[in-house]
Amino acid sequence: MNIWLIADTHFGHEKMVTNGHRPAGFEEKILAGIRHRVKEGDISIHLGDVAFTNTYEWVREFTANYQDVKFWLTLGNHDKSAEWYLSRGFDFAGESISLKYQGKHILFSHTPQDNLDGYDFNIHGHLHDGVHHEGEFDLTPKHINISIEGTWAPRTLKAVLKSIYR
Repeated sequence: MNIWLIADTHFGHEKMVTNGHRPAGFEEKILAGIRHRVKEGDISIHLGDVAFTNTYEWVREFTANYQDVKFWLTLGNHDKSAEWYLSRGFDFAGESISLKYQGKHILFSHTPQDNLDGYDFNIHGHLHDGVHHEGEFDLTPKHINISIEGTWAPRTLKAVLKSIYR
């Protein structure tokens, strides 16, 4: 079993292309990365901003063809309600997720969180390439941004933590 992390897919958000932040067809690149990596028995944690328009179709594409994958979501600023996602294939939807993994207490959220007392890390999205919200958050070494730009695919929690300890 792997725990996969992904954030800021922004499925259907045309301004991501027209404003030059992403290439045309980025949604299919992301979906191909998910299909290639996420397997039955895995957990997929999405750290918000799943889709922008035509949401139901994109959410269905994101969760399609998986019978035994758990889909968890920390709601982003572009997401609909928790109830909406829960009724469309997600197993959990809320503001944050707290998880102990490999001896580390991790807070998962869409935006970087301020109070990290008791947490080793805050894994989040929202910042994209780091330019979109420059200066808006007080980031520390405990903050780990996993926005999808450049990779177009989910990463395992194990790989994200390993990259910190290089």
